Amino acid sequence: MAYKVTDTHISHDTQGNETVVIDFSGGTYYSLVGTASTVWMLAASGIGDRAIVDMLTSRYDGDAAVIDEQTALFLSDLVARGLLIVSTASPDDATTTSAARTPWSEPKLEAFNDLNDLILMDPIHDVDDAGWPHPKGDVD
Repeated sequence: MAYKVTDTHISHDTQGNETVVIDFSGGTYYSLVGTASTVWMLAASGIGDRAIVDMLTSRYDGDAAVIDEQTALFLSDLVARGLLIVSTASPDDATTTSAARTPWSEPKLEAFNDLNDLILMDPIHDVDDAGWPHPKGDVD
């Protein structure tokens, strides 16, 4: 199974070891650090879930069954929150690279709601295909 980022209301950016994901439909933003960021980047790139786990077990020191279980739970949480959706496309194959292995830590998603009101009232994200400054339903 492959995933893709929900493109109608999600924005994300990765800097270093952290990915920030903003849900413009609900105003929540998320911080994904460490393994959570790695899982997000792999899933967002269209790599299938089996290939994601294979890459993680080659990159991190940890029990393969634990990595598999925790990754599956984390991906399920991302889908349940509407951040990722299951893709109908065939999963991309992944290639493993040899890099220094680091210890595995369970991927965690931190949710923040303190900016909900500001995110939800930002009109630039409530536009149609014509883009800003054309709000949804605006007729020229």
